Amino acid sequence: MTVGSPSVLRDGNGMDDITSSSKGDTGMMMMIEEAPAWFKMYETRMKSHLDQISGQIADVVDMVNEAKHQAEAAMEMTQDNFERIQAIENDLEEMKAGLWTSAEIESEIRKFVGSIKNDDPTKIFQQGDRQLQVVAGGFDEDTDAEQIIATLDKFLNEGNLRSKVVHVGTFTDPAQVGVIEFETESAKLGFYRKLRNANTIVNDVELWFNNNRTFEERKRDKALGIIKYNLIEIKKLSKMSVRIDWKNGFVKIRGKKVATVTDEAEISLDHDILDVKDAVDEGFKAWLVKKGAE
Repeated sequence: MTVGSPSVLRDGNGMDDITSSSKGDTGMMMMIEEAPAWFKMYETRMKSHLDQISGQIADVVDMVNEAKHQAEAAMEMTQDNFERIQAIENDLEEMKAGLWTSAEIESEIRKFVGSIKNDDPTKIFQQGDRQLQVVAGGFDEDTDAEQIIATLDKFLNEGNLRSKVVHVGTFTDPAQVGVIEFETESAKLGFYRKLRNANTIVNDVELWFNNNRTFEERKRDKALGIIKYNLIEIKKLSKMSVRIDWKNGFVKIRGKKVATVTDEAEISLDHDILDVKDAVDEGFKAWLVKKGAE
């Protein structure tokens, strides 16, 4: 028994070691599987915070989308109301002088008389108020009045520019310019504002528009027109390559100034185009003789 006792003790100690080791492993497994309380609280707070941020981001996205929709709607309204705003501006300008002034009464009378003359196929202007008239040019010399009127009618209709137009016609038949007359001066100003966005090339005619000015002013414009006409006819240039700067009294070929006409209708030609001088002088003198009665 004495001999076997150590063996029994060794076995017993061995079992105790195994049991102790097993208990230690179990404790480590429990520590890995179960997180501490402070970590669980941190995790909960972080999850709540992230959820809150996600909600705020969603709100911002909704706000951006709403702003985008409002901007698109505003753009559509701006386009739709542009003409209305211009009409209101015109009406306000008319109201500044008071209601039913003598000028407005005259305008109504002219409008009524014009409606009576609508059956006139030529629509030749015998007289009128220069302040209410716009002269339209760009036509060749001696163009039939009917052709000029048809071109201007097409331009007004396609450009939505016929508002408060009383007459469309010419001063003579044949003619080189047409004339558009409006009910009021403010209506004429409204026409010029809309003209900035209009297509002025109609029936292969590049239209230009000016007030119906005095004879001296028309002399200057006529001289510019005669220079352009002869440059095209004699030098065989295209209409698009010869331009008139009406404001400054210049004629240009492909952007280069080649002629100048002063306010007193004095003509100066560049050396490169002196070959058209005789034709220009003769054409201008003939026009002055024709208009001598004025």
